[in-house]
Amino acid sequence: MEQLNITSQPAELSLNYETLSAALDEQLAHYRAMVVTPDTLQDAKKSATELNRFAADIDKRRKDAVREVSKPIKTFEDQMKALHAQCKDARQTITDQVARFEDKVRAQADQLLFDARADLWDKHEIADEFRRAEYADWVILSAVTGTGRLAKAPREDIQARVLEDKATQERVEWRLIELERDSYRAGLDAPLTRAYVESFLFADGDTYARELQRLIDAELQRQQQAAVRREQKAARQRAITQDNEPAQAADPAPQADAPPDKPAVEMPAAPEGREVWRVTVVFPISCKAGIDADRIKKAVTTRLTNADIDTPAYMEAVREAAPEVENA
Repeated sequence: MEQLNITSQPAELSLNYETLSAALDEQLAHYRAMVVTPDTLQDAKKSATELNRFAADIDKRRKDAVREVSKPIKTFEDQMKALHAQCKDARQTITDQVARFEDKVRAQADQLLFDARADLWDKHEIADEFRRAEYADWVILSAVTGTGRLAKAPREDIQARVLEDKATQERVEWRLIELERDSYRAGLDAPLTRAYVESFLFADGDTYARELQRLIDAELQRQQQAAVRREQKAARQRAITQDNEPAQAADPAPQADAPPDKPAVEMPAAPEGREVWRVTVVFPISCKAGIDADRIKKAVTTRLTNADIDTPAYMEAVREAAPEVENA
């Protein structure tokens, strides 16, 4: 500051040191020559007290002289500190305003980014589970233009991140579509569902393919083991039925109520603790075009087996004729 003008003058203290030192040496000679004996002990203690008083007086007068000379310095320091505080207070007022303004701009950037991302999600029809784009790194001052709009860089970047969400959604949707095809193609009786692949559904392509193949292999092994158990169970039932037949029983006649185009089904004896029922069920199902009867029967058999119901002795699947469409 041009107005700041400081002048200084060295402090000046004078002392008749040489004269005083010589006089003090002469006066102290008496004390230095003192010899402490039982007879002079009390005088020695009295002399020590007197010397202590002389030293205290000298120290007090030193401090008083320094204090007197230092008064202008103390006043100067107080004044300079007050000027310093004025500057700091003014600066703090400005920095507080700057902080409030920057907080406001960052809040504006956050809202603009939030709205832009929401609009892009809706525009590209991205489902909630795939809405993963983040923008926290763009909540900065430069994200907002002078006119209060979202700057080009964050606008383009958030769009790219939303498109990544869209790509993930399409990839996952396609994987789920192919999951049924891949399951049947591998030889599974029933297709895998999303629950089976959820843990790696969002993984990269190589990881997904590797984990899916591992899962299909495990399901095929489980399916084969289940088929072996069913065959063993059926063999035990046939053995029990043969043991329960009369030795000279004639061949059973065809069932009277069996349709002529269906074979008569022999009722096996029930194993201990179980009952044998004859159940006739006819129900229509709808499925994708091109699925053959064997695949339908295999799927129904799997469902029955999973419910702890024995494999039916006879099953038929017949395609119904498509309904005729009346001409307008």
